[in-house]
Parts: sequence; structure tokens; C-alpha cells
Amino acid sequence: MAKKHFLITRFIILMAVLVLFPLIFLPAQSSNPGVAFRQEGIASWYGIEFNGRPTGSGEIFDAALFTAAHPTLPFGTVLTVTNKINNKKVSVRVNDRGPFVSTRIIDISRAAAEQLDMLVTGTAPVVIEAGPVGLQQPSVQQYQPSQPVQQQPVIINNTSGLVMVPTTGKKKALVIGNSNYQHLTRLSNPSNDAKDITTVLQAANYTVFSVFDGDLKTMEAQISNFNKSITSGDTVLVFYAGHGVQNGGENYLLPIDQDIRTNAELRRKAFSLQEISDNLEHSPAAKSIIILDACRNSPLPDRGAERGLSVITKQPHESVVIFSTAPNTTAQDGAGRNSPFTQVLKEIMLENAPIIQLMPKLIQKVRSITGNEQTPWVNSNASNLFSFSGDTFMMQ
Repeated sequence: MAKKHFLITRFIILMAVLVLFPLIFLPAQSSNPGVAFRQEGIASWYGIEFNGRPTGSGEIFDAALFTAAHPTLPFGTVLTVTNKINNKKVSVRVNDRGPFVSTRIIDISRAAAEQLDMLVTGTAPVVIEAGPVGLQQPSVQQYQPSQPVQQQPVIINNTSGLVMVPTTGKKKALVIGNSNYQHLTRLSNPSNDAKDITTVLQAANYTVFSVFDGDLKTMEAQISNFNKSITSGDTVLVFYAGHGVQNGGENYLLPIDQDIRTNAELRRKAFSLQEISDNLEHSPAAKSIIILDACRNSPLPDRGAERGLSVITKQPHESVVIFSTAPNTTAQDGAGRNSPFTQVLKEIMLENAPIIQLMPKLIQKVRSITGNEQTPWVNSNASNLFSFSGDTFMMQ
């Protein structure tokens, strides 16, 4: 009798193992018979600096195509990726290995991330699925190039006639957004603008020195840290959103805590944009980008401050300077999360194309949003075309 009970117990244990093993140790399978593979987790998207570089399959990565990196699925596998937050979907083809972050299950291209509305957040919880047909797509052998892959230069699709040379230097950024002024009119969006630009730059592998609602000491410390960090060959970027004024033809960026009553106090309690520019001029940086969304109104009209900002009289070598609006005019703060200028800027910064070629799109979109009341302004003394990510573009 005891032997019979023993056999029955062994049978029950064996059946439990057979039932539970697939649930515990095998990839999740959808109840949908048309789905052969299903996985849930966090997705991220490629930084724009990878555009034009070889993938694990041998293909050249193109941020405008719907592709992805997965740790194990065969190259060529077609996946449906669903953003669990907004239920948006996109189909991608696996052509690379990654992500190399243990908490993430898939890296997708910029184009795919845009479809899932996750460009700004950088990551999103997703479900990825593949049907039997998707898992039978061509393997890596069919994607091997017939010639050895050259990492640089690379001819890219979205800038006809130009060759892209990826930057080899480091990328550093100073990002400041001041909203909650203690002695001036408070602004709705600069802190949000700075936070969103920080996210975009970090996705592009910038080291970012950020200040949100900075007082005099905090701004001074971060500007100093940024300047000290610059090394030879770096691409450097400065972004400022908040109150800015011009006085005597010179522009000043205002911290949130200073009660400025005289011209002498302005020079002592605010930050000279020309001084920031001069520091970049004398730095070993290879390329400089200065972006100013700081002309939203004239906060000190009774203290000698003039309307809007003036042009920078001397800008750094190999630099592009972008103002949110034309000299001596004011820009809108915006009714949403961002100012109209930053709303458009954070989108075009994701495009790995020469900055100068992106300016018409920036100008047209800002004009459209503001009813033709605001026109961004750009000055460049760069001898080469380069993107926000620092990559250089040259004629073939």
C-alpha cells in the first residue's frame, strides 16, 4: 500500500514539473496562436551618434529605418513592439545585438522610438512579439557585407551629397533652465525646457552639467565645472532658458535669487554671455554650440535693460550660435510644457544632419506655432558642417 502511495506521489510531482517548467524557464508565449515569441520589459532607443555605423549583422545603422537590437533573437526577426503606456505599436527588424544594460530587453531605432512616442523619455515599458513568420526571417549570414565594413567616412541617406565623419572627441554640455525667479516675473517653461534638452543630450552621449532654477552660486559652480571639464577635441554645447537681458550691447543671463537694481549690479550679479563665449573661444574644444531661449521679455525695463538680446560680438571658433528669436525682439514662453522654440528644437536635435541644414525647419515650425511672431536666429563661423551630436559632414 505504501509503495502504491509512493508511486502516486512521484507521478504527481512529475506532472507538476512538466506543467510548471515551461512557465518558469521558457520565454512567455502569447495565448494568441499566431504569436510564437513574447517578452515584456523596458525598451530604449539608439543615440543619434550611432547613425552610419556598422551593426552586429554587418548592416550600416540608419536611424530613419525601423530596426532593433536584441540579445538573442536571430538577425532578420520581425517584431511588433507595443508601448504599454500609450498602446502605440511599431514593427521592427532585428539587425544588431544589445541592449547591453541588464534592465532593458530591446534597443530600437530613432524612427521606431518616434512611432512609440518615447523620444523624450528615452525608455518605455513594452511588449515585444513575433509570429512564426517573423522568426523565420533571413539569418545573419544573408546580411554579411561582401566588402569589409568601413566605419568612417559613411555616406548617409538623409543628407544627399555629404559624407559623415563620426566625432572621435567627447561631448560636454552646460544646460540651465530658470523659472522660479524670486524678484522677477516667474516663467512657466524654462526648467522643463532644460530638463527635456538634458534628456535629449544624454541620449546622444553628452556629459551634461545641468542647473534647474539656479541661484548665483549654483550657476557659478556649474559653469566653472563645465569649463574645467573641456578637453582637446571635444564638442561642447551651452543651452540657456530663462530671463536674459541686454545692456549696453552685452547680454546677461539672470540667476533666480538676485534683486538687480543698477547696471553695476547687473554686471556683478548676472552672467555675461560674452564671457561664457570667450571661455569657449580659449578652450581646447573643437566645436561649440550655443543655444539661447532667453529673450522672453524685458524683465528690467526700468533699469536700463533693452528689449530682447543682441548678437554676440565675438563667438567661439568653429561655432554655431542659435537664438530663439531675432535680435532685439522677444520670444514666447509657451502655453504647454515647453516654449515654442524648445518644443521644435528638441525634435530636430535628434536628426543627425548638419545644424545649418536643420535651421529652415526650425524657423518654419516656430513661425507656424507663434503665428509668424517669432523667428529663430542663427550665426555660424564654422568652416565645416556638423550636427548637434558633433559629427562632421563633408562634400563627396
